[in-house]
Amino acid sequence: MENLVNLCYLDITGSNKLEGIPSNVGKLADLQTLSNFVLDEDKGYQIRELKDLSNLKGKLSISGLQNIFEPQDAWMAKLCDKSRLEKIELRWSKDFKNERQYVDKKVLMGFNLPKTLRSLASPSIVVQYCPKLLSLPSIGKFPLLKEGNWNLSEVDEEARKFPKLRELLIRKYPLLSGSMPEHLPSLEKLSVSDCEKLIIPIQNFPMLSELKIERCKKVVYKGFAEDSSLKRVLFSGISKFSCAIECLMLKSIKVESLEIDDCCEELCFFRENNWGWLTQSMSIGVLSIGKCPQVEELMQLKIPCNIEQMKIKKFGRLEKLSTTLHFFSSLTMVELYDCPKLISLERSNLPWNLKVLSIYFCENLQFLLLDEDQNVNSNNACVLQELEIYSCESLKRINKNSLPSTLKQLKLKWCSKLESIAREVQDNSCLESIDIISCHMIKDLPQGSNQLKHLQSVNIWSCSNLICFPDNGLLLTNLKVLLLANCELLQGLPEGVHNLNSLEELVIKYCRNVTISFPEGVNILTNLRSLNIEGSKSVSR
Repeated sequence: MENLVNLCYLDITGSNKLEGIPSNVGKLADLQTLSNFVLDEDKGYQIRELKDLSNLKGKLSISGLQNIFEPQDAWMAKLCDKSRLEKIELRWSKDFKNERQYVDKKVLMGFNLPKTLRSLASPSIVVQYCPKLLSLPSIGKFPLLKEGNWNLSEVDEEARKFPKLRELLIRKYPLLSGSMPEHLPSLEKLSVSDCEKLIIPIQNFPMLSELKIERCKKVVYKGFAEDSSLKRVLFSGISKFSCAIECLMLKSIKVESLEIDDCCEELCFFRENNWGWLTQSMSIGVLSIGKCPQVEELMQLKIPCNIEQMKIKKFGRLEKLSTTLHFFSSLTMVELYDCPKLISLERSNLPWNLKVLSIYFCENLQFLLLDEDQNVNSNNACVLQELEIYSCESLKRINKNSLPSTLKQLKLKWCSKLESIAREVQDNSCLESIDIISCHMIKDLPQGSNQLKHLQSVNIWSCSNLICFPDNGLLLTNLKVLLLANCELLQGLPEGVHNLNSLEELVIKYCRNVTISFPEGVNILTNLRSLNIEGSKSVSR
């Protein structure tokens, strides 16, 4: 390769099995782009060949750094002289030994990176492969740095000032202790995970839009100014949480989503100096709370009344929703996930303006009553538009009278004991799509289904006891998609299916008792674009 003296561009991106770079690559003095410099086993000294490649610019990735045994070799690479480099990736193998931590630190210090550097990425060390490494060389002397990963246990005052830093990711440093720098004026994204000894102060980040703290020792929330850019917040596995008193002095900021999962009692429960202050300082769009085993009902939480969507996950003791939710006028979406003691839901326990209700893996849910007495006040009438129920194995029926006329989407999946979906649907129903998957106890569909003039999609799969469609078939002039599969006892297609001239997709698979016939001399299914018939009894015309 040394004969290619005029070579300026060498891109070996994607050569994941490359074990080393050819010898004498250092003689390619005109080389400007080198995508990856791979150090072969027992040839770490080859890093010295970078010394004469002074024209390199843009991005440089150096792989196999576990093969460098003499820190002096890293210094000889003369990276500090390559002023046109903007991004450097330093990569170790995940298989190298922790006993090398002293050598690897000296190697990092030996590289003496150029001050023009805009991004330093060393994912193999920072992300997961150096759990015992206590410090990295200071990168505070790089004024143009916009992305970085570093250790804070030995950081000096200069390393605390990164005026251009936009994204900070610190992951899997179990021995990292101390506190975060508090002056990061350009920081937009902060993600810290698996740093069990690190204390995270949340303050003075005016440009921060995304905050993600997982499995860290402590979070100290000091609030944000009224003009804060914060949009998404995630706290997970936090051992200690506290809100500073100055939070009460600030006005509420608008946050798109706040997610709290498996956190300490101070964060999950209402306390005057913690959870209450946190929610008081935020106007929240989506609130997601997960894994609070102590909670028996939501009244134990101080839920902000202005939230728009709420997700409740893995509440082991939750038996019912709070009736106070009924008066949350802004709350239009509720998701319940893995609440094993939840037995029933009634309209009085749901927000009166609820439009989307999703229930997943609530194994003991038995009754879902979306409507109340016939004399219910019209101001509290159900306005539900989407209903999704997945893997609720004890659910036997939905509603005591009928599905709400406002419902547009109905999705029922893996509810093995579900026997009935209402007695009938209302004539003025807005229902547009029906999905019923693996509900083996269902024998028929609600009466009145033939009057669903807005219905566009019917998808029924693996309902082994479904025998027939409602009387009078389907008068569905707007139906575009009809999918039937693995319904072994189904006796036939809906009456009038040949007249569905809006139908664009028809799938009938493994419905062995269904005879499919098309009358001759009649123009039928003129808009059909996709036809898939498989494993049925017969097809004739």
